[in-house]
Amino acid sequence: MLFSCYYVLVMQIAARTFFLMATVGTAVSVVLLIFFGYVFLLSSWSTSIKIIIVIATVAGFSLLLNWYQARAVSLLQYSLKTTGHGDEELFSDLYQNSPVPYLRTDRDGSIIHANAAAVRFFKQTKDALVAVNVFSMIDSSGEDVEHPGVGVAQLVQVGHFVNEVEVHFVLSDGTMRWAQLSAFPYARSRERLVTLIDITEEKAVDIAKSEFVSLASHQLRTPISAMMWNLELMQQLQSPTASDKEREYLKKIMRSAERMNLLIDGFLDAAKLEMGTFASKVSTFELNDFLGAIMEEFEAKISQKGLQSSVVALPQPLSITADKQLFHIVFSNLVSNAVKYTPDNGRVHVELVYTGSLIVFKVADSGIGVPKSDQERIFSKLYRATNTKTSGTEGTGLGLYVVKQAVDMLGGTIEFVSVEGEGTTFTVRVPYKA
Repeated sequence: MLFSCYYVLVMQIAARTFFLMATVGTAVSVVLLIFFGYVFLLSSWSTSIKIIIVIATVAGFSLLLNWYQARAVSLLQYSLKTTGHGDEELFSDLYQNSPVPYLRTDRDGSIIHANAAAVRFFKQTKDALVAVNVFSMIDSSGEDVEHPGVGVAQLVQVGHFVNEVEVHFVLSDGTMRWAQLSAFPYARSRERLVTLIDITEEKAVDIAKSEFVSLASHQLRTPISAMMWNLELMQQLQSPTASDKEREYLKKIMRSAERMNLLIDGFLDAAKLEMGTFASKVSTFELNDFLGAIMEEFEAKISQKGLQSSVVALPQPLSITADKQLFHIVFSNLVSNAVKYTPDNGRVHVELVYTGSLIVFKVADSGIGVPKSDQERIFSKLYRATNTKTSGTEGTGLGLYVVKQAVDMLGGTIEFVSVEGEGTTFTVRVPYKA
């Protein structure tokens, strides 16, 4: 709309300029015609012909300017019809009748105006919504994952653009609705335009699926645990005279059972993190010791593959108060992936850094890397990069998804840099809590 106003203004100035030029040109032509007409009576034929040519040129130029000015005025009239006040009316109709809930709020979130869809979403009258703070109806868990620990209200208040953040509304009648909230400053005023996309049904389906997966995983864990216990007992009681083929069969069964148990653990962790039922247990632990224990879990695999591993711990012991299990999910999964997807005789580097406000954990490898086409989906549930299927490595597709969920719960961020065939570096940043 602002562009249209500028366009109309420019067209008006241009039309007036062309009109002035055409008028001046016509006046000059008349003066020249009178003047050179008088000279024509006193001059020779050759001089008169030159003068006539000059007059004809000036007159032609004046006519051209007149034509251009008329065309500019015509275009201006068309522009005023199509891009003038009609834009405001069109915007108003779209705003009022859109199926998407729209809100105009002040910088603090108090509702100034709501369209019909917003009235239906909040199950209130338009008058009842005015002056209500939209952020007061959002559950406290609604936060922007790109700005962990910072609420949506604070982001909107300072004028940040917020794009499709999932928030949980608690309505006045006690019902709950999920929505994707977007907000941005409105024109040059102090207002904000807030849009809501209702995803209540989609979230209900996701929660139902997560609950089913959680229930199924719990039910599967008991028989799998019994199978693994019996397999371990069979290995211990295996006859010394057993053939190599019998021993190999037993090892294959054990590996399959371990893989199934790993898959069930991954589904359980993912379901708990998704549904918010993950039992967070805060404790204080020393980071260097914790990292050392993680690396010990993979010593055998690192040695078996002949990997060159290096660990850079903190120069001084540092204790942190946080959920130790979430840290274990993050550290162990990233180290496990580095070891798993690095070919024999490759390199794995692990590093801890303390910046004064953040704990930075880096895991770098010289493995197969992540193809560029797969990088956007690398943290998706049950997604594995295309080159993992040809590398001969096994995986569930849940590791990095669970890591991302755990990092979000810790209020941190995770990013990675990867080149296919050269390796990957993951960097996790978590706020430090003494």
